[in-house]
Amino acid sequence: GRKPAYSTTPTVGDAGWFHRAGIPSVYFGAGGSLAQAHSVNEFVELDEVLKATKVIALTLLDWCGYAK
Repeated sequence: GRKPAYSTTPTVGDAGWFHRAGIPSVYFGAGGSLAQAHSVNEFVELDEVLKATKVIALTLLDWCGYAK
């Protein structure tokens, strides 16, 4: 693992509405850079998709109380 990077972005999403209602939220997904996100040549490396999938799957298993 790596320590998470905390940053802000000028993109639009529902987190702003959640924040106004006092509900904490985060954006999470594949991709190492917002530079290519939502652009004409938008792309994400397959390795980044696999990493994000693993994080989401393990988080859900933990949240559901799954034990080996």
